[in-house]
Amino acid sequence: MAAGQAESNGILAAALRKADRAAPQASAQLFVRDASTGAKPVLAVADNGKSYWLKWPGNPHGNLSLAHELIVARIGQLIGAPVRPTPLVYVDRALVESYFIDGQRLPSGLYVGSELLPDVEEHTSITRVARDGNAQRFAHYLALWDLCLGTDLQLLYHLPEHDQVWSIDHGLWFDSLEGDWTQTLLSGRINEPWPWPDEVLPRGLDRKALTAAASAVAALTIGDLAGAIGSVPLEWGISDHALCTLALFVHARRSTVANRLRNAAELMT
Repeated sequence: MAAGQAESNGILAAALRKADRAAPQASAQLFVRDASTGAKPVLAVADNGKSYWLKWPGNPHGNLSLAHELIVARIGQLIGAPVRPTPLVYVDRALVESYFIDGQRLPSGLYVGSELLPDVEEHTSITRVARDGNAQRFAHYLALWDLCLGTDLQLLYHLPEHDQVWSIDHGLWFDSLEGDWTQTLLSGRINEPWPWPDEVLPRGLDRKALTAAASAVAALTIGDLAGAIGSVPLEWGISDHALCTLALFVHARRSTVANRLRNAAELMT
């Protein structure tokens, strides 16, 4: 094993051994309703006064999708992508005693939350690029999409903020829309371009923002990615090997994505 690889593995392993790994940022106080989408998330009010859509362990998309939600959100924050706050939210046993979805009682424990944003329109396509700030926001979003093999595009346009765009629902990223990824599948994607949404870059992106997004992707360190995988709770049952595989994949893919973004910037008029 090369010295650099051994050092990376050591940094990742240390992050997964941390005693304070995956501490919740809030506790749910009230379940409001559940949604009919694939993962069956639950809208809840937390003790910090905020509301979150919560995805639960054992949901129909599987626990690996919960890890994806956390990891993509953490990487998105690092590179300036417009991702919603995605905390871990603790759900007490008393709250789920009589709450069932499709005949299944929900578990207690750590859920992954997506902070509710009121007054939005939800779309599955990229639009409104010319609206306030979106030419920059989409540049960083597309960097995240390419880096983490985005699928199942879901965007919120915040109407009070001039249609400001936010990305949500990353559970099926890493090319897992048709089933969980394998290490072999990810290895084959490291140096391959990943299709843009709608197959082409949208018109009107900000050239400087594309270049900035490329620099942010290239600057990601193993330490950064260790922090991302270290946010995944042990109780979800995701193996350390799987989490390290994701981190190493993202780290290896950085130059491919950064170069693609820079090339796209050069083509902007």
